[in-house]
Amino acid sequence: MKARHILLFSAVSLLGLSQAALLHSQPYIDSWSTVCDTTSTGDGANSWGGHQCSIVRNSAGAIYTVYTVAGPSELKRAFRVVRKTEDGWETVAQGPSGREPAQILIGPDDRLYVVCWPDGHPKLWESDTDGNNFAASDIPGNWDPGNNWPYFSTGIDEVGTLYVLASGGGRPGYFKLAYRSPGAGAWSDVKKIDIDYRYCYTYMAPQAGHELHLASLRDVTWDELGYTQPAGAFDYCFNAVKSWYSPGLTSRELTETLIREEKPTGQYPNPNISFNYNGDFYVDQRGRSHILCPVSGAGTGGTARLVHYILDGTATVASVELPAAIKNGRLIQNEKGKFFLITFKNGSLVVYPASDANGVQLEAPTTISLAGHTVLYSNLHLAAPRCGVPLSDEVDIIFPSGTSAEAWVYFKLHLPEGAPADSTLLPVQDIRVYPNPVGGALFISGLEGHAKITLYGVWGNIVFYRENNAGYIDIANLPAGVYILQAEASSGVITRKIVKR
Repeated sequence: MKARHILLFSAVSLLGLSQAALLHSQPYIDSWSTVCDTTSTGDGANSWGGHQCSIVRNSAGAIYTVYTVAGPSELKRAFRVVRKTEDGWETVAQGPSGREPAQILIGPDDRLYVVCWPDGHPKLWESDTDGNNFAASDIPGNWDPGNNWPYFSTGIDEVGTLYVLASGGGRPGYFKLAYRSPGAGAWSDVKKIDIDYRYCYTYMAPQAGHELHLASLRDVTWDELGYTQPAGAFDYCFNAVKSWYSPGLTSRELTETLIREEKPTGQYPNPNISFNYNGDFYVDQRGRSHILCPVSGAGTGGTARLVHYILDGTATVASVELPAAIKNGRLIQNEKGKFFLITFKNGSLVVYPASDANGVQLEAPTTISLAGHTVLYSNLHLAAPRCGVPLSDEVDIIFPSGTSAEAWVYFKLHLPEGAPADSTLLPVQDIRVYPNPVGGALFISGLEGHAKITLYGVWGNIVFYRENNAGYIDIANLPAGVYILQAEASSGVITRKIVKR
């Protein structure tokens, strides 16, 4: 807090009391610093993957970040952990990182943890409680030896249980997951979780008691999905996001929920969900998970829209399409639970406060210059709870910049204090779709107000559409097979897989 008190005194002296009070009522940034301007560039390098844990703050206010520098090959990159000082940034640890950038987390006792994947196997670097004297150890288990690009993710809960996840396969896919208990530091066995396709860029938000929240982007080739690759499209199709939840991973399996799928159509043959870089995943103070999902395709009329999904475990709470001007974003709360949506555009940071306890009623934004910097490729990285940093009215942020993401730039964002004006939580949507499998009439209950009902075939073609909710649809004339039902109403959007007998 000392640095903040100095800043406030300066603001009062130079601006006068009334202007200083105004400063406190609006978000503002300070402590600009270029950490490094020679980071590794290219695919899989320092700026890769918006899910990365890249910056933390300890209980005394010391700031640490990790970045990647080039090595003799893209498989031989190296990481550096640096700490902010009055004069700049000092290196406190370094080592081999492999192809993907290392990730940094912090425990409740201020120990730092760096996870990296050199030579096709995961490795942990652990500091003492002063953030010094790092010791390296292998993370044990069957992690597919030799896999140099595991799309790995990390997270830590409030008691210090550390989680590591890797993605694999194609069709089918899988996650491999292990956790390290605090105290004794013993690792669990590696748990393999089979899924239908490979999902990558996995955001992980563990909670105490082995409660686990995940969200991830489908990442497979067009032909694995049964699609024809459009001319000029990337070889991999990024058109679906799912979440996974377990109230207690040690005794229960993860439950999967489809959040959004955009199938190719004749008019929109190349749908895209850029959850890997421009979206976010956040678990709030009430334990609800929030997914910011950038979407383009038939469901958005071909335009890119950012959609805010809220889940309570596996139950849908809301789905809100944000204003068209908002193309990317991160979510965070201050100490008293007020939400802020942090986005960027044309060299500016734009901060939207939310007046409600759900984070969806956005207030007028504050636009702040990024001092000539441009955010490149992998979004803003926040010191957030999933990295081990408790909520605060100050948020430490790092991002890639420069001409090709060779710069690593830091600033501190100060959030206004205070709780949301409305503390009412949105209720869980009680929507039922039955029977399933179905032969004729498919009943839909629980939708509020005017509804749009769309039924998609397995190739993404629309086989049924109606803009009113009569409580049921008759699909007796449709061929037997698998369909996707999407129902959109004022309470949000639901998606269900339907089997027609």
